[in-house]
Amino acid sequence: MNKAIGVGISFVSFCVIVSPVYASSTFCPDGECLSMSESLALLMKELFGVGLILSNNLNAVILGWVKFFLALLGTLAFVAFIYAGFLFITTFGDEERAEQAKKIIKWATIGILVILLSYSFVSSLITGTISGG
Repeated sequence: MNKAIGVGISFVSFCVIVSPVYASSTFCPDGECLSMSESLALLMKELFGVGLILSNNLNAVILGWVKFFLALLGTLAFVAFIYAGFLFITTFGDEERAEQAKKIIKWATIGILVILLSYSFVSSLITGTISGG
């Protein structure tokens, strides 16, 4: 119950604080109003080369972040494989632990397949928007 209340408060706070920012179509730093695309270009220019953004192209930045998070998830799946292998080797005839290890291996395999499909989908989507078609 407390978790649901916390999630609800977080969602409402997000909507109240962030939504007006996204709803505005202009950005006026120092009294000079810029459109959203101009302000996004200004932000990309300011953040270029600081370690977070390594390209001036927004699509390349998004693809870079997606690659990073999918690589992180792939690493977690690999660690799950290692753990399941260790668990399976050290079962010593305990069927319950062997079944648990098999389940971990199965779900880690499914996770890796989902990661690969996600990467191919996002990569083709971003590449399609870069090439314009």
